[in-house]
Amino acid sequence: VRSANQVAWKRVGVRYLANAPDTPMPDFPNEPSAPVVTGSSTNSAALKERMNALQDTRTGHFFADYEKSSGNYIADVDGNYYLDILNQISSLAVGYNNPVLAEAAKSDEW
Repeated sequence: VRSANQVAWKRVGVRYLANAPDTPMPDFPNEPSAPVVTGSSTNSAALKERMNALQDTRTGHFFADYEKSSGNYIADVDGNYYLDILNQISSLAVGYNNPVLAEAAKSDEW
């Protein structure tokens, strides 16, 4: 067992992992290396206005774009990319649009 000062960090793709596995994690196409904030909220504002006709949107602050989300980053409809550490907790282990899972889903074995 190593102390916190003795952790061996290993670079795997754009990530650094302590005690990384011997098999590399897949690279995620188009995964940003850091969060991207465009400053625009034009698309989100329009969607929020449309949704407000159906339900109270005061607690809704985010419209995700799951097709553009990649790896550990979730995209919104305005082109912002956020490091997703909580919201979509089920995707933390495998990442958004995981290429290995996408390929496996095309298999006849599923």
